[in-house]
Amino acid sequence: MTQEHESPEDKKSRLLLITFLQLSESLLERVTGQLIFNSKRLLNAVTENLRILMRGAHTAVRSTIESLKIGLNRRVRESLEKAGMFGSQLKAKFALLSFDINGGAVLRVLKRLNSMLGSFAKVFDRLEIVKEYKEHVEITIESLKDAPKFISLKDLLKKNG
Repeated sequence: MTQEHESPEDKKSRLLLITFLQLSESLLERVTGQLIFNSKRLLNAVTENLRILMRGAHTAVRSTIESLKIGLNRRVRESLEKAGMFGSQLKAKFALLSFDINGGAVLRVLKRLNSMLGSFAKVFDRLEIVKEYKEHVEITIESLKDAPKFISLKDLLKKNG
């Protein structure tokens, strides 16, 4: 991919995409660790299979971040715009996600991640594995009758923002 001139606004969006991926990974690790891996009610096979999926998701996030650090060509920027993952659309989605993170609303955060990852995966198809991992985490949480709907997440915004 050849890098083309990048406007200051385009650079802000590209950097926000990197922040979004880093935050998504941290959120999924926190939610998985607190609600699933610490649960005594789940079978070891469930947690082990989620760990396998988590490793694949981590690899996809890391490789996408590395691609974004290099830069974006016009075709990729246009594809991200069409998917609503660039410019003002991305900023608005990230603001909504941040609002839910500050409130610790786990299920809303997971739904927003699903929406954003789905849009992002239309351009970077390797992110489909991250979206799928998130869905498996969500399904597992739904099976836990006593899983809290709110947990402390807002410190992750400071770490990644």
